[in-house]
Amino acid sequence: MNERTLQNAACFKFKGGISIGPKWWLCLNLPWPFASIEINSERIVIRYFGIRQEFAREEIIRLELVRRFFITGLQVVHSAKSNPRFVLFSTLAAKRILAHAQYLGFEVKL
Repeated sequence: MNERTLQNAACFKFKGGISIGPKWWLCLNLPWPFASIEINSERIVIRYFGIRQEFAREEIIRLELVRRFFITGLQVVHSAKSNPRFVLFSTLAAKRILAHAQYLGFEVKL
């Protein structure tokens, strides 16, 4: 298999927490392990309490490393109108997740 085939077949899943809502100061906050993120070459899917937020590759502007107070995570900066504006997946493995996302071709800001 070539590198592109491996990238298309790759799928990474991680557990963590989630802060999600219209603004950073007005959001639902759930700690680890009540959320999960799944990244593949075509989309990012975040799940929490039976809710599934899906972001197609075209809707994702970039993934950013975030460090605030006691939170380390990755913010999904996106253009999807159907999903909440502020999406922060909190995890101690943020850099590892971002490295996987970058491998799959997503824009990453550290």
